[in-house]
Amino acid sequence: MASSLLQELGYVVEMSASAEEFLARPPYHGVGCILLDLVLPGLSGTSLLDSLRDWPLCTPIIVLTGNGDIPATVQSLKNGALNFLTKPIEREELQRSISEAIDLSRRIQPFCQRLLTLTPREREVLEGILNGLLNKQIALRLGISEKTTKIHRGRLMEKLNVRSLPELVRLWVECRFPWPASPEPSSRWPCRYCLENRQDHQTPAPTQPRKIP
Repeated sequence: MASSLLQELGYVVEMSASAEEFLARPPYHGVGCILLDLVLPGLSGTSLLDSLRDWPLCTPIIVLTGNGDIPATVQSLKNGALNFLTKPIEREELQRSISEAIDLSRRIQPFCQRLLTLTPREREVLEGILNGLLNKQIALRLGISEKTTKIHRGRLMEKLNVRSLPELVRLWVECRFPWPASPEPSSRWPCRYCLENRQDHQTPAPTQPRKIP
C-alpha cells in the first residue's frame, strides 16, 4: 500500500476510509499533501476532488488510481490536482511526486495564511479583482462607493503583501485555487472553509501527507 511505502520513507500518514470521513475532519493548516484515490466507497474520488474546490484547501492534491484514463486525468487537473499517478506506482515516482507537492505546500503557505486575514468585504473585492473588474464595476456589484472599493483594494493588497495584479494572479494560480468566475459574489470562495474555522487555527504541524485509500 502507498501508506506503508510513505511511512517507510519517513512521512507521517493520516488515513481516511472514505470521502465522507475525510470531509468530516477538521481543516489542516500545515505543510503536507493529499494522496487521493479516485475509487472510493460512497462519494467517489472524482466527486470529492470537485467538492474540495469549495474548500479553502491550501494543500496540494495528488490523484492516485488504478483506473486512470485521459478524461479522468484532464478532469482531475481542472479540479486543481497537482499530479496524476496510475497504480502500480514505482517507489521513486511516488517519492518524487510527494516531494514536489510538499515543496509547493511550503511555498504557498504564507500566502494562504495571509488570505485568512481578509475581511468578508475584502474577499468580495478580491473576487472582483480576479474577475478583471474595474473599481467602479466592483463598487456597483457590491453596492458600495468607488472610493470605498479603492480603500478595500489597497488594504487587501497590503495584507496579501502583493504589489501588483500580475503578482496576485501568479500567487493565486500557483496555489491552484479555483478561479472565481461568477458575475455575482460567489460562495465558492477558496478559503471559505478555513475562514469559517480559523478560530481553530494553530501553529502548522510537521510535514504530513494525507492519504485517502
